[in-house]
Amino acid sequence: MTTTSSTQNTRARSRVRSRFERSIDAALLAALDRDREVPVPATLLMDVSIGGGPYRATHSARVLRYALLNSGGRRVPQPPLHNDPRRRPGMTSLSTRLLLTCAAIGVAGGMVFGVVGYLHPIVLLTAPVFYGALIGVYFFPGVVAQSLLRRGGVALLTGTIAGLAASAIDPVNLWRHVGVGLLIGALQELPFLLTRYRYWKGWVFALAAIVAGLVMGGSVLLIWGPGYFPPAAEILYIALFVLTPLLVTWLARLVARGVDSTGAARGVQGEIDRRRPRERTGPLAMATA
Repeated sequence: MTTTSSTQNTRARSRVRSRFERSIDAALLAALDRDREVPVPATLLMDVSIGGGPYRATHSARVLRYALLNSGGRRVPQPPLHNDPRRRPGMTSLSTRLLLTCAAIGVAGGMVFGVVGYLHPIVLLTAPVFYGALIGVYFFPGVVAQSLLRRGGVALLTGTIAGLAASAIDPVNLWRHVGVGLLIGALQELPFLLTRYRYWKGWVFALAAIVAGLVMGGSVLLIWGPGYFPPAAEILYIALFVLTPLLVTWLARLVARGVDSTGAARGVQGEIDRRRPRERTGPLAMATA
């Protein structure tokens, strides 16, 4: 009985080798480095179930080949799933590509920060009630980064880089740019932090813009003191602090969608909805229904 079982295992392993080895070797040759994710033909996935499989199409070929040729029918620990966004290399930490993407967005936003910085004293001296119309540009880099990458902390990082980059054009107000970039970046992170960075629908971006605009407008109004504006002017002032960030958020999401269509962020961006099925029936799902 033992001999028959052993013979059957040997034959099964030989069949697996003869069927898959050439395809896997071809995938290995196609890889330029050993950590590159190599697609495995879909026809292989139906039968690769030894070693704790089935294995997914984005396993690196070297891991799949090892499992096929060495498990011999024995159950071995499941290798890490490289196509799982929560465990993919570069998705669990700040990868170089992610940092470079945030830096590029931040530098572009910082140039705008610097130009708008020269308008602040002009507006404050001539028409301070319209000051809220200038605050919207500070939302742009964070929204682009969040919409494109869908990763926690990118708005805070991009806002900081943008504030630092603004010093190239407006060095006198460097710390104002950095402070506002940090504050707005933190406010943009807050709604997504509450979802544990698993939910990136458009209405959450709108909510973040409204909350951040109210906080910024209310803070500046408190600094100037109550009664600084007549009641009608105060309504206009707060409205601009809300509507301008909403408009800029909408434009930034359009820009992020255009960049995303080029595939520039492929491999470093998360999914729009990473909640578990059980979580999708909770209060957040009912609020969006």
